Amino acid sequence: MSDQSEVEVNAPDDFSVDFTDVEAAGGFTPLPRGQYLLEVVDWEITETKNAGKLPVGTQGIKWEFNVVENEQYEDRKLWTSHWLAASSMKYLKGFLEATGVYEEGELDAPLGDIRQHADRVVAETPRVTANVVIQKDNPLYNNIVAFLPESEYKGAQASSSTSLMP
Repeated sequence: MSDQSEVEVNAPDDFSVDFTDVEAAGGFTPLPRGQYLLEVVDWEITETKNAGKLPVGTQGIKWEFNVVENEQYEDRKLWTSHWLAASSMKYLKGFLEATGVYEEGELDAPLGDIRQHADRVVAETPRVTANVVIQKDNPLYNNIVAFLPESEYKGAQASSSTSLMP
């Protein structure tokens, strides 16, 4: 006998599913290494969960992007996190600069509550160019290794052949 309580499900009496004309979706594969134009669509506060380069509980911002300007991958999602730690603030600043949302010099001063700035970035729905690679230790996922202004996007044809070597 289980100690768990029964869970009440609030569903209509006719809770049916119709898969007529619906193709099953396969899993996502990582995007090929290259350059993609991304639109910033959402964010959330997150924190590190495992000990690594940053202590457990280090707060950060997780960004969500849609791929645009590449018909083959349009509307695919990518995510990245920026950690609010002294060693990684330069990456957050580089991303915010790439959005084009901020005036020159605006990011050279204390910003205050980062949530207000994340809301500002999403509200303006900027596009950024992202250099994307496949993770070395987990080939099922992508990493964004650099953000550049939208003006540096070379087009969908460049995505599969763009070198990310310095």
